[in-house]
Amino acid sequence: RALADAGFVCLRFDLSGRGDSAVRRDARAFEESSVLETRDAMDYLQRIRGVGTFLLGGLCSGADVSHMTALEDPRVLG
Repeated sequence: RALADAGFVCLRFDLSGRGDSAVRRDARAFEESSVLETRDAMDYLQRIRGVGTFLLGGLCSGADVSHMTALEDPRVLG
């Protein structure tokens, strides 16, 4: 909230099966589906807000997913 209040475009979301999000109905492994979902979130922000580069953050598995996504998507700067 502090970053958003400072003018940064921010999005907080739960990956499938975490927090308030429903469980996926396909057989994808978490390592694959979590990166896909993160990239979907980035695509959404790019489409509605014109954001082209991203800084990802997370705790526990969120940090791991941020790192895995950065390895696959050049839009992730950090």
